[in-house]
This record gives sequence, structure tokens and C-alpha cells, in this order.
Amino acid sequence: MNTKEITVLMVEPGKHPKVTTLKDDLDSLQKAVSIGTDYQGLIEFVSLGNGALVYDVG
Repeated sequence: MNTKEITVLMVEPGKHPKVTTLKDDLDSLQKAVSIGTDYQGLIEFVSLGNGALVYDVG
């Protein structure tokens, strides 16, 4: 299976936002928002209504 990549604006607390590229699969997205090795980041997709999505980390 050929996994696509997505370009995202990564916004972390206390840091400047940065543009980065991630694989567009659940495992990669969870790893991008995980804290520590055992934590599976919780992700909520919010549509902006113009074709863009916000990935909200909870």
C-alpha cells in the first residue's frame, strides 16, 4: 500500500509554528502528537468547511 504524505502546520506549546510533512496514516499522526512511548495521541478532525482540516490533539 502506498501511503500518501500531507503537509501540516505543527503548533506546539511554547514553540514557533513550523511546516512539516507527515505520512497520512493513523500511526504516523498519533506518533506526531504522542508524549512518551506509551501514549497514543488522541486526534480529532475539525473541518473548516473550505476543504481544509484541523487536527486537534486532545
